Amino acid sequence: MNLKTVKIFWSGFLLESASQIISLFLPVYFSAQVGIIVSHIYNKTSADGIILQTLLIILLLSLISPFAAFLSAKVFLKKSVLHDGVNLKLILQKDISQVHNSGSGSILQLFESDLIEYRLKLRTLIVTPIVVAVLTAVLFIQSTNIIFLLTVFCVSAIPILFNKLYSHLEGVYYSHSAAYNNSRIAFEENIVNNKIPLILFSLKENILELYNKNYSSYINKHAEKNIINLSLSKAVLGLCKYSIQVLIIISFSFLFKSVSIENLAASLFLIYPIGQIIELLIEWVRIIPFMKIIKGRVNFFSNFDNSNMPKTGYENLETKNLVYTINGRKFSFPDIKIKKDNKLLIEGANGTGKSIFLKIFAGELKPQTGEIIFSNPVKEVLGYVPQTSLLFNTGIKENITLGNEIPENEINKMLKTFSLEKPAKRNFVEKDESSFSGGEIKKVDIARSLLNSSGILILDEPTNNLDNKSVEELIKILKTKTLIFTSHDKRLKEIADGTVKINN
Repeated sequence: MNLKTVKIFWSGFLLESASQIISLFLPVYFSAQVGIIVSHIYNKTSADGIILQTLLIILLLSLISPFAAFLSAKVFLKKSVLHDGVNLKLILQKDISQVHNSGSGSILQLFESDLIEYRLKLRTLIVTPIVVAVLTAVLFIQSTNIIFLLTVFCVSAIPILFNKLYSHLEGVYYSHSAAYNNSRIAFEENIVNNKIPLILFSLKENILELYNKNYSSYINKHAEKNIINLSLSKAVLGLCKYSIQVLIIISFSFLFKSVSIENLAASLFLIYPIGQIIELLIEWVRIIPFMKIIKGRVNFFSNFDNSNMPKTGYENLETKNLVYTINGRKFSFPDIKIKKDNKLLIEGANGTGKSIFLKIFAGELKPQTGEIIFSNPVKEVLGYVPQTSLLFNTGIKENITLGNEIPENEINKMLKTFSLEKPAKRNFVEKDESSFSGGEIKKVDIARSLLNSSGILILDEPTNNLDNKSVEELIKILKTKTLIFTSHDKRLKEIADGTVKINN
C-alpha cells in the first residue's frame, strides 16, 4: 500500500477517533456531573469544586471537539487523493501520480463509501472500550454510593432492551409491509392483464382505485398512516420506558430502605450517561459481524492483484503448472486451454479448490508457481462473479455500471432481464445488505459482469439463489459468451463444451 495513502487513512482515523471520544464524553460527563452535584446539594455537602471542574472540562472539550472534527475531514477527504472518480486499486498498488492518468473508470465512487464505512466501524470497535472505560471510571470514582450507582446501572439497561425490542419490531413491520406491497402490486398486474378474474378480487375499499391503476396512491396513503401510528407508538414507548425506570429506582430504594429525594434526582440524571455506556457496548457487539461484510468488500479491491493481467482483458488463455498453497495445504491445478466462445465447466468435490482456481483466473489470488498465458486482447476486462456476491453502498444502477459510461437503454434492458426494476428504485444499498435478498444480490453481480465485460466470464455457482426465470434468461445470454464456470445446476452444465475435473 502506498505510504501516503497509509498516512492519510490513519491520520483521519485517529483524528476522527479523538473527535468521537470528545463528542460522546461531553454530554455523558455533563449529565453524570449534574447528577452528582444534585446529590451533593440534597445531602447538604459542598459541590463547589465539582461545579468548577465540570464547567472547565465542558469549556475545554467544547473548544477541542469542532477543531478535531474539522481536522479529521480536512486530512481524510483530500480531493486529490480520494475524490474525482479516482481508481482506488491504483492508489493502493501504485504511485499516486499515475492515478489520474489511468483512464480506468471510477470504481472509487462505489468503493469510497465502503472504505469510509470500514474505517468508521473500525473506529467504533477501538474507541468504544476506551469511552466505556473512561465514563465508567468517572461515574464510580465520583460516586459516594457504589450500590446506588450499580442499581441505576442495572435499571438503565431496561429501556435499552425496550428500545432494541421496538427497533426489531419496527424492522419486522417494514419487512412485512414491503413484502405485502410487492405481493399486492403483483396481484394488481395480474388483474390488469386479465390473469385473475376481477370478481375474485373482493376488497371493495380499493377496487375502483385498482381498476384505475391508482393503486400506488392507495398504498402511499396507508403507508403514511402506518408511519404516523408507528411514530406515535414510539413516542409513547419512550415516555413509558423512563417512567418504568423511575418506578424501579423507587422500588429499589424501598428495598434498600434508602428512599430519598437526592437519590431519585441523581438517578434521573445518571440514567442518560449509564444508558449511553450500555448502548455503546451493545453497538460494539452488534458491529462485529457487519465488519466481516464490509471487510470482504474492501479486501476484494485492496488485495486485488492484477499485475499479471493484460490491462485490456483477454478472450483466449492457457495455464501451465498452477499451484496455490494456503495454510500448509497445496492445491495443484490441471493445465487448460480455452478459446473464444468456449464454455469450460470446472468440476470437483467440495474442498478440492474449484473456487481458488477461479480466483486465480480473476486475479484475486496469485499462484505460487505456474503461469497464465493470455492472447487476443479485447476492449474490456474480464467479468468475475464469485460465489459470495458483494454490493457497494450506492444505488443498484451504480452497482451494475461500476462508474463506467453504459447507455441507459442497455442498463434498463439488463434490469428487466433479471427482474431488477423494482429493487433498482430503492435509493441506496443498506450497510449490511439486509434490504436485498440473496437472489437480488446475485442478479446485480451477474448484471455487473455482463455489462462491464466482453472478454471471458469467470462464474462461481452463478445460478445460486436465482429463480427459474432468471436462470433461463442467464443461460440464453451465456450461450454467446466465453466462460469458465462451476455449477451444480444441470441446465447450466448442458451448455458446457468442455469439462476439467480437479482432484486435490
